[in-house]
Amino acid sequence: MRTTLTLEPDVAARLEECQAADLSVSFKELVNGLLRMAFATRDALARKPTVRHFATKVFRGRKTTLGTITSTHDMLALAEGEDYR
Repeated sequence: MRTTLTLEPDVAARLEECQAADLSVSFKELVNGLLRMAFATRDALARKPTVRHFATKVFRGRKTTLGTITSTHDMLALAEGEDYR
């Protein structure tokens, strides 16, 4: 497709800088390559990430044979004795 494209001055300057940095690339190849990269980036951002749902099983605790443990202090006292410190 052949078309006329009007470039803003800042865009034209950037294209000229890019072409000057790589003289082996024609202006047409440079513009097409940059447009392809822009489209690829746009497509990648447009893809929706896969949403994975997780479910946690409910644990139904039973009464322990150790009695009521309501704090870390109680647990340590039971496991190591009252003088655990």
